[in-house]
Amino acid sequence: MTPLADLPPKASILIADDDASNREVLTYYLRRQGFDVHAVSDGEQALAAIAARRFALVLLDVVMPGLDGIETLRRIRGTHGAGELPVILFTGLDAPDALDAAGQLGANDWLAKPYQLADLLAAVRGQIASPTVLARTV
Repeated sequence: MTPLADLPPKASILIADDDASNREVLTYYLRRQGFDVHAVSDGEQALAAIAARRFALVLLDVVMPGLDGIETLRRIRGTHGAGELPVILFTGLDAPDALDAAGQLGANDWLAKPYQLADLLAAVRGQIASPTVLARTV
């Protein structure tokens, strides 16, 4: 039997989305998959959470009031590289300019809403295991 001290810690994920139902669904699903999840409703709260604790990955909505996902990503990349803190963006908009900017800022991946939870989980696991910078084009 493996002692608890020898087990790897749960990967900690930060979700930033202004839609409460999206945060609840993502939090529930990712916790059921074994992740430690912290959810916030805007970019400012996301930056404060990142300053306060270490996360393995950030799931970031592009369209949020106040500090949007693109500006939040810009600020994250000012202190954390793409290999150090992977960021996956998600958006319901057909916004090629925003996604192009996200790629230039060092986003690791993006998902279009509505996304399949299995696709989200695959992206999350892939980026935590081996962070790569966004290579997809819209």
